[in-house]
Amino acid sequence: MEKEKAEIASLVKKYGRVQSLMKYVNSDTLKESYSKQPKGKAVGVDEMTKEEYGEKLEENIEKLLVRMKKFPTSHTQSVEPTFRKEMES
Repeated sequence: MEKEKAEIASLVKKYGRVQSLMKYVNSDTLKESYSKQPKGKAVGVDEMTKEEYGEKLEENIEKLLVRMKKFPTSHTQSVEPTFRKEMES
């Protein structure tokens, strides 16, 4: 993951921002992020503790990756269909 961090830092330095970080998100980076989360904190919006999430970590991470990759890549993609429906009403 250090290589990815260095590449992101380089892009930020060159352009002042990074358009998309999704290409850096994978099973390994999510597992590393999971392992860095503190234990014993409040449950998340899914009402699941870190420990419960970790019981099926592989499965949960694969599901998370699928959801993340389906997420709209721009603001206009996520807002436009709703806006059109409102305008047609």
